[in-house]
Amino acid sequence: MQEYNQDIIIEQIVAFLDGRASKDEALSLQAWVAQSEQHRTYFSQIRNIYEMSGRQLDPSVIRTDTAMQKVFRKIAPEGIFLWIATNNEEEEIAIIKKLLHWK
Repeated sequence: MQEYNQDIIIEQIVAFLDGRASKDEALSLQAWVAQSEQHRTYFSQIRNIYEMSGRQLDPSVIRTDTAMQKVFRKIAPEGIFLWIATNNEEEEIAIIKKLLHWK
């Protein structure tokens, strides 16, 4: 953890708080926190946000098909929409963006 990459640090802090961090990852994070007051403050801020959220997101319960239906209902409340199924979520999103002229 020699370089301060905010996204990576957040992921490591959350993994630590979730109890998913390995022993080496936990030790590495603890060393990073000990390096400076700024790191300690940042860790505390992320921990506070984590604790206040009161939820852990389990990726296995995310229903992308249901979420996409909700998005389509907002775009076309009358229920007129094209359903795209490619077994590739990234490809589906790219197709939708192209249809909606999003960049």
